[in-house]
Amino acid sequence: MARKILSMRSLLPISLLFLAACAQTLPRPAAATPAAPANHGKVQASLIDAQAADRHVADGDVQYQSPQAWPDNAMPDCPPALLAQRLPPQRVAVRLIVDTQGRVADVQRLAAAEAPAPDAFFASVQAAVQQWQFSPLVELRPGPPTELVVGDVSTRYKSKATPLPFHQDYAFRSEQHEGKPAVTTD
Repeated sequence: MARKILSMRSLLPISLLFLAACAQTLPRPAAATPAAPANHGKVQASLIDAQAADRHVADGDVQYQSPQAWPDNAMPDCPPALLAQRLPPQRVAVRLIVDTQGRVADVQRLAAAEAPAPDAFFASVQAAVQQWQFSPLVELRPGPPTELVVGDVSTRYKSKATPLPFHQDYAFRSEQHEGKPAVTTD
């Protein structure tokens, strides 16, 4: 009997290795924008709808899989120096240029309808979003199955899949009440 237990124990590491090798890597799920860290001023972000001219339009057999921001993308902080100034609500709109691997390649400040936010708030937004990652925009066409690897995520498609660069526009808003940060929507 002791001999059977020993052989079962020696099979356990092999079984675990086999299960790990067979595990499927799934794409990261999309999630709501995470909250800003405590003690730094709250910042709210919202995606700005793309104009019709900026959208990829599917025609014929071509389809597009929309990109998704990763759920662990960190929100920018409102710089403490700005909190101390007790400024009115601040809004910064930016365009993120994202490469085929889902990494932010460039951040462009968009023109503001109202008075521009302080450069320190834009710099905080820029520093945070340059670290963001996305699942890529994927063009799907008839063809052989394709596997795309983005970072540590592998996704299999039943047709020819091509990752494409894209841009998305976001508005970030920070405000405070009586010197305390508050989250608001745009």
